[in-house]
Amino acid sequence: MEERLQKYLAECGVASRRKCEELILQGKVKVNNQIVTELGVKVNPEKDIVKFEDKEVKPTSKMVYILLNKPIGYVTTADDQFGRDTVLDLVKVKERIVPVGRLDMYTSGALILTNDGDFVYKVTHPKHEIEKTYTVTVKGIIKNEEVEQLRKGVKIDDYITKPAKVKILKTDIEKNISRLEIVIHEGKNRQVRKMCESVGRKVLALHRSKIGKIGLKSKETTTQPEEITQEEKLMPEIEITQDDIDVTKETQLNIFNNEKFNREKIIDPGSKGEVQICIRNKSNYDVSYDFNFTDEMQYHVNMKYKLKLDNVYIKGNKEEYKKLEDIKLKEVIVPKDSANIYTLEWYWEDDDKNDTIVGSQQDKQYYKLNLEINARQYVK
Repeated sequence: MEERLQKYLAECGVASRRKCEELILQGKVKVNNQIVTELGVKVNPEKDIVKFEDKEVKPTSKMVYILLNKPIGYVTTADDQFGRDTVLDLVKVKERIVPVGRLDMYTSGALILTNDGDFVYKVTHPKHEIEKTYTVTVKGIIKNEEVEQLRKGVKIDDYITKPAKVKILKTDIEKNISRLEIVIHEGKNRQVRKMCESVGRKVLALHRSKIGKIGLKSKETTTQPEEITQEEKLMPEIEITQDDIDVTKETQLNIFNNEKFNREKIIDPGSKGEVQICIRNKSNYDVSYDFNFTDEMQYHVNMKYKLKLDNVYIKGNKEEYKKLEDIKLKEVIVPKDSANIYTLEWYWEDDDKNDTIVGSQQDKQYYKLNLEINARQYVK
């Protein structure tokens, strides 16, 4: 039985039907060793040999669906011409899978990967109006009239966005930031960022929490504005100035510096805690930076970590901690006069006799944690 070539390619897990049409027009598909560049071609799967980029493709018998909490720093593509890390580097499966839609390199959150081309089509085609839910942190205290503009639709490029669901989650006058939830059912390139820019708000952090009814696990949020706690306001702040560009800046963090541990002067295996870090750009232009943690210890301490950006896990997750060498980021953008706010969570796993030595003499700083930041001017 014959079927359209783009539909067959989608069933083979190459890409969505719409993307497969682009691949055909680009001359990347062969039928019986002949390049096809027309969309009306039909194939008989029982007789014809179909190749994509000179590799034969066949329908898969096992459908795979993966919900990934994408970290920032990864591009949403199967292969990147610049050699950057891709979302497929995070998933190890035998099947040929593709991302359903996309998130830009500096957006984190829900991303589905699958080899089901029809599923990709149903989720990504505009006519199905699948909602996508985002948590957005913007610079400044957003006004009600700006929220109303976002709800009604704003002009981005040469397009007026369709009505969106928008609510304020948090505001912080001292830090001069606002956090919003925005729900859209379109998928224009960098749409949420451009929507916010259209009302004069620069996006500092962007996270997608839900695709349709498929969502990442997270704590519930309130529809009312919420002031950020006093504890958050006391976080250490690391400034990037003109003098810090193209040099390595090192800061030592005292991760045990809180009321409980200062009072008791002792920690032990099983102890947990966190420290918040604000990286603020006070230079004259947008900055891209890498950061990396290193530690120093007189005795071995079995410490594990996970990292949040704007209260969303980007290294580790609710259940899983990482080794220190895994807590590093590359090419993170922080706009001029803006800040990225991180939470570093730590956990001391059970160790050996050194536990007692280190824990009882914690105030002598037998364990030191250092943060190295290398910043450069960001050029689009």
